[in-house]
Amino acid sequence: MGSGEFWAPEISAYNGRYYIYYVGRHAHGPLAVAVAIADKPGGPYKDYGPMIGQPGGSIDPVPCTDEKGKRYLVWKEDNNSIKKPTVIWAQPLNDEGTKLIGEPTELIRNDADWEGPLVEGPFILRHGDWFYLFYSGSGC
Repeated sequence: MGSGEFWAPEISAYNGRYYIYYVGRHAHGPLAVAVAIADKPGGPYKDYGPMIGQPGGSIDPVPCTDEKGKRYLVWKEDNNSIKKPTVIWAQPLNDEGTKLIGEPTELIRNDADWEGPLVEGPFILRHGDWFYLFYSGSGC
């Protein structure tokens, strides 16, 4: 997928397959979110490559499924690396989980004083009819 700086893997099971959404750096480019998929947790995994690599970088991917079974990818736009506000985005995934489809939706940005220069590390938990977004702010 890229030239290095691989981190933040998020492993999930969906429809009998195993997905690893992870971050890597494009050669001479920004950090990007990519995906690899396998039929068994131990692999072998097939890498489907980058899904999103915004100019400031795209990191901290996590998939989530809504109440109707539709899958989304949630991630952080790493704009703090270029001294701009950070945003946590959500965007629908295709049925295979390998590509983003439709338009991204901004969930939050670091606009509260306590969040400081960034928001990151999103995780979404469903409890009953509610979805809760957990994230870090102000620093790693």
